[in-house]
This record gives sequence, C-alpha cells and structure tokens, in this order.
Amino acid sequence: CPVVPEPVTEIPFHKNIRVHNNVFDTADTPVISAFSTAYLTFENNTVFRSPAAEKWHPTAQGLIRLDHCKNVTAKNNRFVGPFTLPKYEIKDSVDLVLED
Repeated sequence: CPVVPEPVTEIPFHKNIRVHNNVFDTADTPVISAFSTAYLTFENNTVFRSPAAEKWHPTAQGLIRLDHCKNVTAKNNRFVGPFTLPKYEIKDSVDLVLED
C-alpha cells in the first residue's frame, strides 16, 4: 500500500489492473477498492453475499470503490444476495464505464 500523499486523478500511481472471471464470497463490504488507479477493468465476475459473514468495513459506502481513478471499466458482473451497500462509491474519478 504505497503512500500517495497528494493524489492527482490525471496522473495515477497504479495502472493496468484486470480482475476478470472470478468468484467472490464476501460480507457486505467492498469487493474491490481502487485508489489512484488508471486502466482498471473489473469484468465477468460473480460476487456472492455470504449469509454467514457480517459486514466489517466501518466506512464502506459501495461494493466497488473508486478514489482518484480514471479509465475504469466495470461490466458484466453478477451480484447475488442481499447486499445493503450500493454498487459504486466514487470520489474524484473520471472516464468511467460502469454498468448497473
């Protein structure tokens, strides 16, 4: 977890991250959290809400969290279960292709 003291959305620290064709079994917490990232794709994943797991993340406001990110694609993902969080939490991010 590198420290990015003053993130700039147009000059991200991380690049080219791909999360495709996975199965996640999670509590009602973020599945992916990206900070200062460009060219992130989150596609064709299945996310199950585990009935046995309790929500543990104290500040989570979305299942997919994007903070100071650009050129992000999140599509063709399947969310199964009684999630209480909204799908996306977005802060200072641009050029997003997000599917409901």
